[in-house]
Amino acid sequence: MDFEIPYSQNALVDGMRDARDNQIIACAANLFLQNGLEQVKMVDIAGSAGVGVATLYRHFSTKTSIAVCAATLMWRQFNLMIRELVESDAFLACNGLSRLRFLLEEYKNAYLAYGDFVFFLDTFDHMVVNQQIRREELEEYGREVDSFYLIFADAYALGRSDGSILREVEFRPFYLALAHALIGVAQKLRRGEIIPSDDFSNAQLELQCIIDMAMWSLASADSKEEQAANGKRRGESYGGEAAGGWQNSEELCHWATGLGNALGSCIKLASVFLYAK
Repeated sequence: MDFEIPYSQNALVDGMRDARDNQIIACAANLFLQNGLEQVKMVDIAGSAGVGVATLYRHFSTKTSIAVCAATLMWRQFNLMIRELVESDAFLACNGLSRLRFLLEEYKNAYLAYGDFVFFLDTFDHMVVNQQIRREELEEYGREVDSFYLIFADAYALGRSDGSILREVEFRPFYLALAHALIGVAQKLRRGEIIPSDDFSNAQLELQCIIDMAMWSLASADSKEEQAANGKRRGESYGGEAAGGWQNSEELCHWATGLGNALGSCIKLASVFLYAK
């Protein structure tokens, strides 16, 4: 499934001078998604937007500046899909722990469905580091990436008050570790298998195990039983303490592989940014 950016007044980038700027950004975003960030040239963007190359350079001096605006627009479009969930009656009726699972499942499903978006984020992150883009140039982009953090934090606070979340954690680093693990593994899955032991035929299970581990670490005993029952209804195996052990060796293998990929992705992310500094 392709992740498409419509030219819509509801998904424009703040601070643009006129509608033409936003048209350029929307066209560039779709080119980046279709062809890859590194392959798209300024002349390609000009042709897609229906403007001359000289006009394009008058609006945006570099491809990097366009890429930052395009990435911001992509996250804004992505967030429109998530917003439908958090405004639904089903979501608002949930306890805190279930709200966290709802949100994480939505991100997981979107990452699996929109591989072109995940691949773009991977190359965009490397561009930001390699070109040492200043933080102030990424402020609006960062706001879009973090726009649902307060929804996650509110769900955690609700879970602590309603009893569905037993374990107290420092939520900000907990959230960041979980968010980085999900997108890191999704990006690894999108890049494809590298070594013989890689097996991405059950990619969904790798992402699912990250969510399950996070939920189990927070949940009360009753909530764990409920999660196990829900997992069986979906045809998945939820081993671990709540279910009395792993169901089979294949399940344990997927769990361990997912954990390894998550840790590896987080370590790689940290090393890239430490090297850049």
